[in-house]
Amino acid sequence: MVTFETICKLLACPMSDNLAIIMVGLPATGKSFTSRNLSRYLRWIGIETFTFSAAKYRQEMLQGQQIRADFFDASNTQYLEQRTLVADATLNDMIKWFQRENQNLKVAIMDASNTIQKRRKIIKTCLESINVNVIFIECVYNTEGLLNEHLQFLHLLSPDYEKLHSETAQEDYKQRIKYYRQNYDPVDECDESFIKLINGGEQLIVQNVTGFIPSKVIFYLMNLNFGSKKIFLQIYDSNNVQSDVIQACLKLVTGCTPDKLVTWTAPDISGFADVEFKTQLCALNMANLEGLSQEEIAKIYPEEALKHQKYPYNHRYPRCESYADLSRRLETVMMELERVKENVLIIADSSVIRCIYSYFVETSNP
Repeated sequence: MVTFETICKLLACPMSDNLAIIMVGLPATGKSFTSRNLSRYLRWIGIETFTFSAAKYRQEMLQGQQIRADFFDASNTQYLEQRTLVADATLNDMIKWFQRENQNLKVAIMDASNTIQKRRKIIKTCLESINVNVIFIECVYNTEGLLNEHLQFLHLLSPDYEKLHSETAQEDYKQRIKYYRQNYDPVDECDESFIKLINGGEQLIVQNVTGFIPSKVIFYLMNLNFGSKKIFLQIYDSNNVQSDVIQACLKLVTGCTPDKLVTWTAPDISGFADVEFKTQLCALNMANLEGLSQEEIAKIYPEEALKHQKYPYNHRYPRCESYADLSRRLETVMMELERVKENVLIIADSSVIRCIYSYFVETSNP
């Protein structure tokens, strides 16, 4: 339970640049989607990030209890107490996570509704008392049609409704939204630093948000696409471009998707129509070590090979690129990949494909 005494005990902590991102919004407005994708992006660029999901805490703490719309009725004191316990557990674990001895720069994301301004003030006070910066991201749907369209798919992902018929689940979810609306306080100047994400990214409103990581967050949200598309990844040998393999890949992918397809590749592949060349997709630069096996490299640089084995992502051989360097080079490509609505085929060297694949499987180590 978060108490005034708990807050007082936290006041003497050292300064840090750690950041807490607190999601705000009604159910079915894209909070979990935004949290998950933002966390994936931040981890991929090397920032330690963790998402604290209130829904997961609720499922763990209330195992066996059927969660229906009435559970979110603020006039029901029993359910209100249970929801408060879940919210406090989520916040307390976030505080403990920030207080670990690990000195790395950290970002925590709270995936919860947080629709009451009083509650947001408690969260902000607790986190700022341990010198963690706080930004609220509010997801808003101003168009009822868009909200209903989103709801048709989102309710299917909720474990609360796994045993319910689709129509029954949707009606219950709509009632849950009505309960939240009764006491909904939109973010405003009182929340100080916030980002409003309106209609799935159609509009972005930012107030009092500054700093390196917050600027990365804004840049990512400006490119985040709430739609769906197919992404195809094809490896080719940059030292021996296999034209027949690439032609077969293009034919196969084109046959798989009747929708529009865009193809990206590195400039060292040519002779193909309707291909967009991107210099960022060039293979990992190994300089004078290009073409050598790991065993051969180990004979030339035995100490460096040991470092590479220990830190494969960040280690850089002399005059060569590391995978961390390659990821930074690919960042603009990944933002464009998030932004485009068409299906995408990427043909590149295995080092590049490995980095892109690591983004989608949510790891910072290709």
